[in-house]
Amino acid sequence: MSQQFQFQTSRACSEGCGGCCVEVATNLAATSGLVALRDSKTGIVNTFTAAEWRDFIAGAKAGQFDI
Repeated sequence: MSQQFQFQTSRACSEGCGGCCVEVATNLAATSGLVALRDSKTGIVNTFTAAEWRDFIAGAKAGQFDI
């Protein structure tokens, strides 16, 4: 039996935007090597390797994506 992604949203996500939140699932990163990201409105899921996700988070913390 395959495991399912368990998506979580930020505490900052609220109903005020009509449920327009980004959801992240890291529960399978250790076993499958995958992290999933989805839009709560569309349900479209994008998967990344744990290394890609780690690099993205490090870049975000370093300000690489600031506009």
